[in-house]
Amino acid sequence: MIARFRTLTAATVAMLLALVAAAAQADSAHGTWNITSVHGTLQLEMRWESPDGHSNNDHSGDVDANALGIADAINSSGKHATFALHREAGDFAFEGLVGNGEGVGSYTFTPNDAFFASLRNRGYDVTTMDYKMAFADLDITKDFVDQMESLGLKSDVSNLIALKALGVSQQYVHDLQAAGVTDISPQQIIALRALHVDAAYVNEIGGAGFPHLAAGQYVTLKAMHVDAAYIRYLRSHGFKNLTVDQVVGMKAERI
Repeated sequence: MIARFRTLTAATVAMLLALVAAAAQADSAHGTWNITSVHGTLQLEMRWESPDGHSNNDHSGDVDANALGIADAINSSGKHATFALHREAGDFAFEGLVGNGEGVGSYTFTPNDAFFASLRNRGYDVTTMDYKMAFADLDITKDFVDQMESLGLKSDVSNLIALKALGVSQQYVHDLQAAGVTDISPQQIIALRALHVDAAYVNEIGGAGFPHLAAGQYVTLKAMHVDAAYIRYLRSHGFKNLTVDQVVGMKAERI
């Protein structure tokens, strides 16, 4: 009986250890990476897919071999290398083979639970691994969140990712506001930035006779490739006192 009890206990302990190991593995993500040279610049590409195949994360960006500590290896004929990227949102640990200006291997991402807990307390509930990896990929920090909130751009997790991915900064928003765009929201700023609407474009359209427009109107004009030259072209052909909608309609009809 005692022997059987000990056997069952050992089996239970083994099961618990397996569950702990599985849980630990679930708290990290494993993907593949490769480094290529594009016009003399090293570019790191990372790929990840969830075990169930329902989520994925692909990211690429320029990297500095010296900063990663692989400058000698990348210029060799081929060496095993390990390197890491630290972010507030988590850490990436890379391993693989590099040489001849390129590299390939696998990586493990471990999210920073304390970071995401602090965001959750502020209303940003980042729960899925693909979103956590996106935060780390883009290097979204608490300071960036503070900046966006100070601009009145508090929203949800997906908008926060979009704002960072598009490179929205305090200066960009302040410049738009100084140019007269005051009705901002996360969605409007995302649309403006995605279409490269900046203060120069706002001032250009204003100088052509359309000052103080709503953010959405600048988005529509830029999406239709309307610029000051086109507005002046219409006026030179006798089209006076046009509205924004009329300008857009005429551009759509290739007038």
